[in-house]
Amino acid sequence: AEWLSPTVDAYSATSEMPGLRKQYATYRNPGSEKAIRVGQEIRQLDVELRTTFHQRRWLYDSARWLLAFGALATLLSGHWYRSLTGRMTLPSLTPGSVRPDEQLAARRGVVAAMAAGVMVCALLVAATLVGHVSLVPPEVEPIVLSGRWPAFRGPHMNGVVPAGTWPDRWSARTGENILWKCPIEGQGNSSPVVWGDRVFLTTATVEECWVHCINAASGRLAWRRKVEDPPGTEMVEVMEDTGFAAPTPVTDGEFVWVTFANATVACFDFDGNQKWAINLGKPVTAYGLASSLLLYKDRLILQLDQGNSVEDGLSALVVINKDTGDVVRRVPRSTKNSWTTPILAGLDEGLPRTQLIVSGNPYVAAYDPDTFEELWRVTCPSEDLAPMPVAAGGLVFVGLSGGKTMAIRPDGSGDVTETHVVWSTDESLLDMASPVATDQHYLQTPNYGPAVCYRAADGTKLWEHNFDARMKPSPSLVGNLVYLPDEGGTTYLFKLADQFELIRTCDLGETQTASPAFADGRIYIRTINNLWCIGSKPETTSAK
Repeated sequence: AEWLSPTVDAYSATSEMPGLRKQYATYRNPGSEKAIRVGQEIRQLDVELRTTFHQRRWLYDSARWLLAFGALATLLSGHWYRSLTGRMTLPSLTPGSVRPDEQLAARRGVVAAMAAGVMVCALLVAATLVGHVSLVPPEVEPIVLSGRWPAFRGPHMNGVVPAGTWPDRWSARTGENILWKCPIEGQGNSSPVVWGDRVFLTTATVEECWVHCINAASGRLAWRRKVEDPPGTEMVEVMEDTGFAAPTPVTDGEFVWVTFANATVACFDFDGNQKWAINLGKPVTAYGLASSLLLYKDRLILQLDQGNSVEDGLSALVVINKDTGDVVRRVPRSTKNSWTTPILAGLDEGLPRTQLIVSGNPYVAAYDPDTFEELWRVTCPSEDLAPMPVAAGGLVFVGLSGGKTMAIRPDGSGDVTETHVVWSTDESLLDMASPVATDQHYLQTPNYGPAVCYRAADGTKLWEHNFDARMKPSPSLVGNLVYLPDEGGTTYLFKLADQFELIRTCDLGETQTASPAFADGRIYIRTINNLWCIGSKPETTSAK
């Protein structure tokens, strides 16, 4: 029983039973289609668990009885061995006869060989039975994960996925390529970030902010911590579409930094210990702080554009020491409120140097990320701004809500509005989702459903396809394949090419507003209630 219990406990812990039972309990209508389906899955898993339990118990019981039989046979043989001396009749010695002591030694040798043979056979059979069952089932064997998706939209914050093998089909209905699903307590629109075996995301209410850490291999919650706000933190009102946890965390593999609508910025280590927290003051916006953090060297950079007019003088780039939480610099900006996030782009994107590119209202600007000297700017008034800029092929692409979509040559100085805008358009403007680009194509997805592709070099419109869905999450680019999620949880896969070609659709069936994360051949997708892990399921092998 002591051998069997760890095996059963390990198997039970790796099954989906706890999550399914919790999911089943949340359905208000037990007779609904979803409740019936989940109930069937629970019964199937229960049968599998019970079958495995009884098979293992029979094997271990059989091995135990064989060992007991071997031990008993050995004891009886020992008793027989000792009794041989008393039963031995010593005949008179004749020439050529065997000595009595030699006869006794021979008989004892036969008995000892029989006892050893019985014990060895019992041990071999028992070992064979035990060998059929591993004390650690395959599902809990350690999985080494080393992938990184450390910030909003990936390592370069542009939605471009590193080269690798990535799943291109999944279904919540059939379970195809669904490795696990982890329920998330609380609400938030932040996207997941990944480092190795850790996945981080945030939730918040008007009163409390939370950080969640999920084990990437198993899908179990590693820890959940409430952020201890600094004294003087004020509550804010936000738009329902934005929520209190819209900004995405950022991590360096040792710490994770988070921020929320109330402008609290906090640092946690990977064990869930809060190292520091600061509050930047109640944001003067209609939706609270919604920009995500950017990590550069030893500092965090946060775009804090706020105020109803440029004259308010409230906007700034806030530079924070990542180790201490000290605000080391505020770079004033003559802009109104927005909720976009800056990017770093450089030689890899064809730029002449590393630049911090920041969209805003009423201008787009580039800064030296070390000195924060403004390098260039392009004036273009816009409305409330959410999409991030992207850079590729030596150009910076900016989608401005209510303004224009522009491609900018980033090698100028000062105000380059009249000289460095390569092309622009005021059609099919972005709302929330950020674009993707290569040196050949630029793709943007307005909130009301179309995907529009332009030739990157000159802005020629190549095609437009209407998906008839709301596009809040941002697309990702895997090679030349676009992964475009809609708000309903459907992801459309199509080629980024001169002509539109839909490859397939994949569906999770839950509301999705966050952008996916890609790491270690897996895709992590946050929906309204769950964090999903998409990946190729390992082939199961039969026990030997």
